[in-house]
Amino acid sequence: MIPHMPAALAILLMAASLAPESSQGSDPGRFLTGGNITLRLEYSAGSSCELTTHVDVWAASKGRRSVALSCDGRKAHRTLTQQEADDFLRLARGSQLYRARGIGRDGCGGDAWLASVKVTDGGLIVVLVVSGNPEFDSGPRREVLEFLQKLFTELRPRLESANRK
Repeated sequence: MIPHMPAALAILLMAASLAPESSQGSDPGRFLTGGNITLRLEYSAGSSCELTTHVDVWAASKGRRSVALSCDGRKAHRTLTQQEADDFLRLARGSQLYRARGIGRDGCGGDAWLASVKVTDGGLIVVLVVSGNPEFDSGPRREVLEFLQKLFTELRPRLESANRK
C-alpha cells in the first residue's frame, strides 16, 4: 500500500525548482480529437502508481472517455462523465503541455515522490517531470494536476487486488 499519496502529491505540487522559465515545443493547444494524460507517481521505496485519463472526441458519446488507476498491481477504473470529459479537454488544451519544460526535481533520492506526466495526442508524445517544476505551480497546468488529483483521490479506495477479477 502507498501511504498518504494525495498529501504527497499536494506537497510535490508546491515544491520549487531552479529550472529556468521558458517554453519549447510547438502546436500548443492540441487535443483536437482527444488524447491521454498519464500521471505517474514513483516512490523511493519502489512503489508506483499511474493514473491515465483518456478522451476520444469522436467516440466520447459511445463511452470512449475513461480514467484508470494502477498501483503496484492493483487496478481501478471508470467512465468519465460527459462534463468530466469536457473539463479534461478544456484543461488539456488550455495548459499547453506541448510547450512546457520537463525539468523538475527527482524526489526519489530522498523520502519523496517523483511525479511525471505523459501526454499523448494524435501520435505526438511529451513526458514532463512535475515534481519541483515551477511551470506546474499555478495556472492551467496546476488546474490539470488538480483535476487528475481529484480523480486519483476518488479511485484510490476502489483499488482491487491484482489476484481478484
